[in-house]
Formats: sequence, structure tokens, C-alpha cells
Amino acid sequence: INPLRIFISNCEGVIRTDDGGETTPWTTVGPAGILAPVIRISRADPSVVYFVKDQEIYRSSDGGVTTGLLPAIVGPEQQIGLRYIINDLIVDNFDANRLYVATHNAGIWKSEDGGNIWTPMNHTLPNQGQGLNFSRLAMDPQNGDVVWAYGTGLSISSVDPITAIDRGFFRTVDAGVTWQSIQADLPIDLVINDLIVPEHGDRGLMLTTFNGIWRYSPTAINDGDLVKSSQDPAEGGTVFLI
Repeated sequence: INPLRIFISNCEGVIRTDDGGETTPWTTVGPAGILAPVIRISRADPSVVYFVKDQEIYRSSDGGVTTGLLPAIVGPEQQIGLRYIINDLIVDNFDANRLYVATHNAGIWKSEDGGNIWTPMNHTLPNQGQGLNFSRLAMDPQNGDVVWAYGTGLSISSVDPITAIDRGFFRTVDAGVTWQSIQADLPIDLVINDLIVPEHGDRGLMLTTFNGIWRYSPTAINDGDLVKSSQDPAEGGTVFLI
């Protein structure tokens, strides 16, 4: 991996530098003229880059110089006519072709071939993912079968009934075949910006928020729930503010 290679998405598209921004101009890359709010570089093969915009996913095998539009995510989950948006994409650290995407209204999907074929991973999610907004994903950096997802409930009148959740975390240890609901007693006004799984230690889930960084320890999971605890780590809490 080249730590000096940086991609930036701006109002005109995507630009790239290979020297940390020391020289100008930057190189225009990615899908022509498309703002790509999600850009993911493969650690297994840094020349492979994915760009996401609304319902579209683009793949590049040469660092973004040339890109190709991947097949759309379409299946039984969309037959009721709900519009979906792709909110997040993650790539397996050891396999550039293994992808997961989180969507608004279409649940969570996986590809094992670089995005040519997509499979829904929604069988055990509430309402099979319909009417839910999965905004963030995080993968265990050492095990691509372990993925965390954060979702919020939506009120969709065309879906009846819907398993209501205000918000919640889900975890799979079998590459999305089954999902476990992870409950946590977080402040109602906590706004979650991103999910991260550290490479070292117990590789628990970390949350970046407007109110600091929070951490979940996987050792706290008991029958699918996180133990309610103090925010004070001195009291042995399993959910705490760093």
C-alpha cells in the first residue's frame, strides 16, 4: 500500500495524488464527472479501487485511471418498488473481489467476484432489510467473515408489517448468512459517524461520534446482547467513552 496515494471526492469528481499532495495538479480519476461519496481501496491489491454514487458502483483495476460500471443490485427485495441507495462499501483485506454494501431500503449485499454478481445477505435481518437504513459497515481486518452493520428504522407504509427498530447494531460471523442483533444502551442523541474494527487487541467495534469515540468489546456479547454498563472504564464497563 502506498501511504502517499490519496483520493479526494469534490464537486467535480474524484482526484488523486501519489505523493501526498506535494505536487500539483492532482490527477482526475474515477467515473467521469461523478461525485463519488464512497471511495474504497483494496488492501489486497491497491490498484483496485471502488467508487460508489447513489445506486451505482464503479471498479477500477489501475488506481482509478479507467473505471467500469458494475451490475446494479436488483432482486426480489426491490420488486415492491422501493428506491434504494448504497450508503457504504467495504472490501475484504485479503481478497479484492470480496465486497459488502450497506443500503437504504435494500438491506446488505455481498459479492465474491468483484461486483459482477450480488447476493442479498438479508434472510435474518428485520423485515429482510426492507424499510431499514443501513448506513455503516465494518469488517474484522483479520477475518472477512466477521462484519458489523449499523441500521436505523424507517416508517415505510408500503411495507406491512415492518419489524420496528429505532436503531441497532448487527453482527455476522459467517459472511452474512446469519445476523445477530447486538443491543446497547447508548445515549439517544448519540450520532454515529463511522464504525471501525481495530487490527490489534480484541478487535472489538469502535464508533466515531460527535460525542467522542466509543468501544464495544466482543467479550461482552452474551446471547446476542451487549451487557449494559457504565461509561466509566474504571468500573469494568464494556461500553465506554475513550
